[in-house]
This record gives sequence, structure tokens and C-alpha cells, in this order.
Amino acid sequence: KAAPAWLYDHRHQQIYHAILAAADAGPVDLVTVTERLRRSNDLDRVGGIQRIAELADCAPSPANLKTYINDLRDAYGKRQLLVLASEMTAKASNGTTFPEALAHVESGLLAVANEHEAPQEQDIKSVLRAVVNRMEEAVAN
Repeated sequence: KAAPAWLYDHRHQQIYHAILAAADAGPVDLVTVTERLRRSNDLDRVGGIQRIAELADCAPSPANLKTYINDLRDAYGKRQLLVLASEMTAKASNGTTFPEALAHVESGLLAVANEHEAPQEQDIKSVLRAVVNRMEEAVAN
């Protein structure tokens, strides 16, 4: 099951929340999702009925759902890593001590890893080495 946060666009997250709520209450279709968004005053914020209909037309088929969910999860994980890399760059260039910056990066990587399928131990070590190398380069420049 996909999590709303995996979706990049906040409007899509709101729509997905409405889909999940509709699914908890019964059948899900264009009418039930639109009505939930209308009642929560989110319909206009997500682009209106037209946007909901457009998304319904381009939804993946059930046969491809597992692949689509895996792709969403993968893209979300990459966005999390980009945020962490940005934070790492800021910490490395704003006077944060190396141990403090490294601790932040390590905890961030562990949080991302815990939220996703746990990579093999060797992969984590490689990632941490690459992070440390980038931090050292950022501090040197």
C-alpha cells in the first residue's frame, strides 16, 4: 500500500487521502472521491473535478499496480536523499562541526533506510563513505 507522502505533488497527496478515506467507508469512484474533497473544502485546491477526472483517466492498470507502487516508493526515497544531501551541504558550510554534521547525516540515512527496505550492511557502509567524502570536499572548498 502506498503512503500519501510518496507522492511528490501535495495536491495528489490530498487526493490520495480522500481515496483512502473513501475506501474505508465503501466503494471508491470518481463521485465518492470528489464528494469527500468537496466536504473537506479541498476540491478547488486540488484542481477541481476536471483534475480528478484527468487523474482517473491516467491511473495505472491494476496489472501494473505493484510496479507503480515500487516506482513511487523509489522516487520518494530518492527525494528524501536529496533533502538529506542539501541539509548535509548546509551543515558542512555553516560552521557546524564535522562530528555534528556527520551525526546528522548518519541519523538521516538511518531514518530513510528504516522507512524503506533495509539495504545490505555493505551498501550502508558505501553510502556513509560517500557522504563523508562529499562532506570533506564541501568543507575543503
